[in-house]
Amino acid sequence: MLYTVIGICETAGALVAGPLLAMSFRAGLDWGGDWLGLPYIAAGSLFAVAAIALCSIGQSTLQRIVVDLEDEDSEGP
Repeated sequence: MLYTVIGICETAGALVAGPLLAMSFRAGLDWGGDWLGLPYIAAGSLFAVAAIALCSIGQSTLQRIVVDLEDEDSEGP
């Protein structure tokens, strides 16, 4: 289940990041000058959003999920 969630998150990230970085690269080329670094600003912004999302998930929330999953496994069929 964990690998499935990781795969879904990776695919969703690629679906968002690919076109966004391509558009920012095209815009940077059109604007010229220092704007050629626009894809790096876009990538940094995406990483910042991901870091904020990861930091907002508290450790207690993750522990609660693990405990719930362990309880379901221990009950058995």
